[in-house]
Amino acid sequence: MNAPTEEMFRDVYAAFDREHAARREAMLAALPLAAPAPAKRRGRLLTTFTAVAAVVVVGLGIAGLEMFRPTPAYGLDGLRERLQALHSLYVKGWIYQRMQTEFGTATVRFPVERYYERPAKYYTVSYGFSLGANSDHLNRVSRVTVANDGSRNLLLSADAKEAVIGPGGDSLDAELRVENGLQVDEAQQLLNGVPKDFERVGAERLDGVMRDIYESKPIAHDDFLRRVWVDPRNGLPVRVVGMHRKSSGEDVLAYEYTVIRANSEPPAELFAFHVPDGYKLTEVKEPAAHPAIDDYCSGGAGSQNAATWAALRLDDNAVLLCWSQWNDAKEQKAWFHDEPQIVLQAGKDRACTEHRLYETTSGGLRWRWSLVTPNDKKPVGSESMAVKFSDPKGGSVTLSIMPLAFAEGRLADMVDRVQRRSLEEGGDFSELKPLVKLRDAVGKE
Repeated sequence: MNAPTEEMFRDVYAAFDREHAARREAMLAALPLAAPAPAKRRGRLLTTFTAVAAVVVVGLGIAGLEMFRPTPAYGLDGLRERLQALHSLYVKGWIYQRMQTEFGTATVRFPVERYYERPAKYYTVSYGFSLGANSDHLNRVSRVTVANDGSRNLLLSADAKEAVIGPGGDSLDAELRVENGLQVDEAQQLLNGVPKDFERVGAERLDGVMRDIYESKPIAHDDFLRRVWVDPRNGLPVRVVGMHRKSSGEDVLAYEYTVIRANSEPPAELFAFHVPDGYKLTEVKEPAAHPAIDDYCSGGAGSQNAATWAALRLDDNAVLLCWSQWNDAKEQKAWFHDEPQIVLQAGKDRACTEHRLYETTSGGLRWRWSLVTPNDKKPVGSESMAVKFSDPKGGSVTLSIMPLAFAEGRLADMVDRVQRRSLEEGGDFSELKPLVKLRDAVGKE
């Protein structure tokens, strides 16, 4: 058979687009309920799936050409879980900011680059923008670059022209950063919503492969639009664009990620630990003997303050959460002055019950470990958790944290390590609760 032309591909894909949803459901419904193919067969088409797809396509009279489309046809459903299963992820793109110049308003782009590799290797470039009363008036830009390959750690502050190089040291902190990067930050950056907030609007050929395009659905009083190009062969994004749509119909770019590669090696220069000319270099020889835990998320209102550090999903029934709350007093902090309201955020909040385990001190804060279970007895799922505090006199504080998920063997190890880290400052590990005991406690509720 002659090789299909580009025009033939477009015609075939147009026909596919017209009945994409119905045909995908028909194919999935026809599949046997079997276990997934072993990892070594990743990328190969299952015989059963190929046969079912061919049968569906023959009914349309384009069996030969339709098989050129990658299968299976993944959508956005399960994207967060697919990101959690990656060994590594590399993302490169731009952040856009508007600023006033002597010639008028201009759009300036700032390069971003991120790489995460399990268990503890990462590279990130992040920005802080200080804006004036006019959102188009950019006063100051700060840029921080962090690279950690497990052996060494580099921190570059562009605005201060300072560099710090030291040992990789704290493997637990590095692992938590990688897991938060892959399971939380990238899922938020690349999707910035939940699958139901998007709809498939077409397809486009990128890098020689047809990609499905998903766009966020319009929301009242929200002018922000998100567009995601997904590789239908593996369900992973290959390009992401975020923009503001003005009332005039003009789209103003906010960010775009043009390079997204999964399970690939990083560019060599990311971990060359090069210090730019003109930077003041500080070299740290020894890591901290007992590094304290640091808040992952914190906030305050009035005299009320709160922080969260770690949240681990133990199973479908419970989350292990480390958090703190205090009210500022004249002489000392009043720890855990206010009771928390903890919910799972899934459109409509799902109330949870907090079961206190024990308290410890680390990094100048008093922390509490709690076992959190949903009141409705339904699975925890992959929803974010909000810890809320309300004080009529001091306002309210809400902190969000995404419970991290781990494979069974690694989960038991992480449950042990995060608790040990919080207890190191006191040197007493008698309160530590192993995974099996935590699950037993959930079963007794």
